[in-house]
Amino acid sequence: EKVYQVVTPRTPKRTSSNVQILYHGTTYLNAGCIIQGGFKVPKTARVGRAYGDGVYFSDVASKVMQYVSSMFGHGDSGGVVFVCEVDLGNMLVLDTTNHHMATTWMNHGYDSVFAAKGAPLSGGGGGRKLLNSEHCIADPSRIKILYAMDMTRRSRR
Repeated sequence: EKVYQVVTPRTPKRTSSNVQILYHGTTYLNAGCIIQGGFKVPKTARVGRAYGDGVYFSDVASKVMQYVSSMFGHGDSGGVVFVCEVDLGNMLVLDTTNHHMATTWMNHGYDSVFAAKGAPLSGGGGGRKLLNSEHCIADPSRIKILYAMDMTRRSRR
């Protein structure tokens, strides 16, 4: 694995002091697009929509490793883990009293949502709980990529 410092001409929006260093995993193809044009909020994502439209992060690097391959854990593959400085702004912390806002938080004045390890999965999840914490941010201009880590994911044999 190799680590590269990423320098882009984009200056991230800073509106709060709620800034954290977080990880985002993606395929090589998507990583190239992100470095060239910045993060985008896809309206038709294949994965990672538990908390609605946004860019997903975790404070646990191993959590984002599941997204470094288009094969999603089948066979040996590679991708990129970005280390980013993220301005989370007005953040909704999901718990049992507000979990009904899991996919509508951005309509209630929040800039991001945080689901802690052990939180109930979005949509009920049959009583299942998150294994690692997740953040979702609505506005990609709040994200600054610091580093790109070239990663190889090896399947368990």
